[in-house]
Formats: sequence, C-alpha cells, structure tokens
Amino acid sequence: MELPADIMAVIKETAKQTAKAVVTEQDTQLEERRDRRLHNTQLLLKNYRKFKLHCTVVESIRMSCRRTKIIMKHIDNVLSMYEVYCNQKADNADGRTARREWQALRRYYISDDEPTYDQIAADLQISPRQVYRDLSSATAQVSVFMFGVDALDNEP
Repeated sequence: MELPADIMAVIKETAKQTAKAVVTEQDTQLEERRDRRLHNTQLLLKNYRKFKLHCTVVESIRMSCRRTKIIMKHIDNVLSMYEVYCNQKADNADGRTARREWQALRRYYISDDEPTYDQIAADLQISPRQVYRDLSSATAQVSVFMFGVDALDNEP
C-alpha cells in the first residue's frame, strides 16, 4: 500500500526537521563542553599562584594538599611540555608567535609578580589587545595538553 504524495511530503519534511534539530542539539552540547574545558583551564591558570601557596602553607588539610600537589605537578608538566612545544615551533614561520604566547602566559599566570596586560604588552612590545589574544590562544593550546583527546576537537 502506497502513501499519498502529500503525506509522504509531510513525513519527509518532518524527518528533515527532526534531523536538523538533532544536529543542532549535538553542536550545542559540543560547544558547551568546549566552553567548560576552556573555562576550567582558565580557572586553573588564574589560580596557579594560589594553588602553589596552598601546597606549602596548609598543613591541616593534608588530603586536599596531596591532591592539589598532584594537580600542580600535572599542570607544571603540561606547562613544561607547552614551553618545549613553543620553543620547537621557533623554527617554523609562526615560531615567534608561539614563543610570545608562551611568554605572555608565563608572565600573566605563573610568574611571582602579577603583571597587568599593559605591563606585559610593554615587556613584549605588543599591544594590550594582542596580549589578550595571545593568552586566549595559549590557554586553548594548554587545554589540549591538559585534557588530552577530549580537547582535540576544540583546537582554535
């Protein structure tokens, strides 16, 4: 038994709309996961100094301190790998950019002082807006090192 053409058209249109809605929902969920990982990376880097201090000062909460030390060791390893990665890119055309991104990230998140974008911009002889772009790019790349395969589909 064959369905009338108008019913088949409605079924086909409904199927197209349903498929489109499913794809849109999957894209939204993927974007939310990406945003959450980047946000988490930014939080970890933003609080880097506090975590370092936490490891050395807080003896009363040893379990928390132990976990924090493990996380900090991982972050230190990731940052070391990222530094090597940036230095190895120095041989490529974009090596200067990679090295500058590393320097901006190191100055802003890791160094003992807490410089402003303007101070970093002056040190690196770039604009404060470029510092922001460099930090965003570096954070996204560190996210890949930090979260591995989960972050690969989210590279900038």
